Parts: sequence; C-alpha cells; structure tokens
Amino acid sequence: MLKHYSEQYAAHSLARTEYLYAPLSQICDVLQEITCDYPDRETFDALVVDSITIVKQVDKYLYIKSEFGRIFFQLAFYTRYKSDNLESACHTLEDLDRWLKRYQYTGSAFTKVSELFDVGYKHIHLAPKTIFMAMQYKSDQAVRDYNNALSRAVTRLNQLCPDVPLEAYPIMTGEGRSINITRDIYEKIDRCAVFLADTTEANPNVMYELGIAYSKKKPIIMVREKEKAKKVPSDIISDYYYTFTGVTELEELFFKHIKKIMETDYGVVYKE
Repeated sequence: MLKHYSEQYAAHSLARTEYLYAPLSQICDVLQEITCDYPDRETFDALVVDSITIVKQVDKYLYIKSEFGRIFFQLAFYTRYKSDNLESACHTLEDLDRWLKRYQYTGSAFTKVSELFDVGYKHIHLAPKTIFMAMQYKSDQAVRDYNNALSRAVTRLNQLCPDVPLEAYPIMTGEGRSINITRDIYEKIDRCAVFLADTTEANPNVMYELGIAYSKKKPIIMVREKEKAKKVPSDIISDYYYTFTGVTELEELFFKHIKKIMETDYGVVYKE
C-alpha cells in the first residue's frame, strides 16, 4: 500500500496539503489502526482521495485542525473508512469537531485516531441518550412530581425526534437515596447525556453529585424553586440555574433546556 501510494500520489498536486506531511508515516499509522481486513487497492485509492478532499475543505473542522492538526489526515482517513460514503464521513467529522470543541479536548487527550473516533462516536450516537436527575429527597409526592415533569418533557422531545431517543433515569424515592453515593449512581452519571440537578436546598449530596458531573464534563441543567431556594455555596454555580414555580413550569424548563443541549452538543435536529 505504501509503495502504491508513493507511485500514485507522492508527486500528485492533490496530495499537497499542510495536513499531509510525512504521508507514508501517516498512512502507515492509520492502516495499523484498522483492525478489520485491509482495503483492496481500489478501495484504498478511494479512501485516499476522499480523505484529501476532506482535509482540503477550508471552512470546516476548524477545532480539529487547530488542536489535532497533526493527526487530522489520519482521522479523516479512519472516519471515511468507517463511513458509507464521503458525505456521511463529512457529517461525522462535523459532529466530532463540535464534540471536541464543546469539551475542550486538546491534542494530548487522544494518541490514536481510532480511540478518538470510537469514544467520540459513542458519545455522539449512543442511543437512547439518558438523563440523570439529582435532587434531595423531600417526599414521595415531590419525587413523583419531578419524575412526571421530566417524563412528559422527554416524551415531547421524543415525539419531535424519534431517531435520537431520550430516556430519563427515574429519580429514586426514600431517604436511602441521600445516604450513600452508590456505584450505580456513579455509573449512571458517567453514562448520562444530560445531568439535571435541583439545587433548591443546596443539599450536600446533590452538590457532590454535581461535582462528579462537572468533573466528567457533562452538560448540566440546574433548577431551583423560586420561593424556597437557599444560597448555593458557590457564586459560579448561582449564575447558571433556572428558577421555577410549580410542576408545569418545571416541565417547560426541562423541555426547553434539554432540547437546547441536544441540539448544540449532540447535533440533534428537532422538527416542530
């Protein structure tokens, strides 16, 4: 394959791009990351041409070019290899560019393009996307109200875009919820696409779970009851919460802000 590339493309004007320095080394690296059957020569030619076409697009993938320019060609090649066609590969790279920028990943975060692609693709396309809600146990009725508000908001969003289903983890009832942060809680926060927190009472356990979500760079929505809210122990956190009165208003907050996160962070298109 390397010999074929040298003969076909080394002196070709198509291959003259700033992201294709040391091309034989780059192609060797990305071929080593393809764990399935190697492409035949015809497929290889198509992958090379499409990958160069991708990296030559001036106004796209700007964050990838900025932070991952050293492996941009390999990423384009690997993404095209994993995609059905050039158009599909371009859409996937746009999603990856948005995801990397959203979480401010730098070139040191991933050493292999297969790892970057696999982690990013799973994050972007994992379905259903789950929602985790952290709140202080107040009463069974209060938990039911929150669960119902969240469930209705999720149902409305799924009706607008059934191709990317959302699923809310039920908020657990009972005071046992507040005593220990279990392995199950950690795993659900780790897997969730959106993290919700009721900071009305500035409950220590909710604040702790909120800290876990921050450390994992989860998209976060904080809500507080207008008439009952206590001072949150952080000026930064207090700048980012939404207040509500009543379950109907809570449902609308969930609907509006989950929808916004799904659009901006995950590229979901809702049809209203």
